[in-house]
Amino acid sequence: MNLLVFPVAMRTIRDRGNAALPEGLFDRITSEVFTAEVTRPKPRERSPRFWLGAAFGGALAASLLAAAIALGILVRPVALPQDDVARFSVATYETRPMEIAIDVDRPLAGAKISVMLAGDVEVEGFGRLRELSWNDDLESGVNRLTLPLRAVGQDVGQVVVRLSHPDSEQLFVVKLKLDS
Repeated sequence: MNLLVFPVAMRTIRDRGNAALPEGLFDRITSEVFTAEVTRPKPRERSPRFWLGAAFGGALAASLLAAAIALGILVRPVALPQDDVARFSVATYETRPMEIAIDVDRPLAGAKISVMLAGDVEVEGFGRLRELSWNDDLESGVNRLTLPLRAVGQDVGQVVVRLSHPDSEQLFVVKLKLDS
């Protein structure tokens, strides 16, 4: 008897309800189920084509990985020179004057000067104001701008000073460093 008989026997038992079952029916069914030889499907053997495809795929994946690693090592990001940016040291709650030299080749009447602050730094007397702007007349040659700066936290950033005039446009970026 094979395993397909078991569901039929169970259906028969269910259909009879409370009626008496033949003597030993349950024992006979369970003994046949547990003593029946369980047949498992025979595993398929892989053809040589399968193994050839697996080897080719593995070799292709390995060569792509090797190429990616080689390009990652050979193509390195170019480091930008840090010497092009001016630096200024500030101290926490101590005012230090920072001087910017604005050199113009002719007088500039009504030039707009803007100062933008980033980070935990402020210009003394202006509190947490992040941007200051004003108009001024600049003489030919070097004009000095003094900003009294102080750090008010650990995250000091930078100061950007911009000169705007129809005859001249200049931008100064100063990275700030916190003195310990």
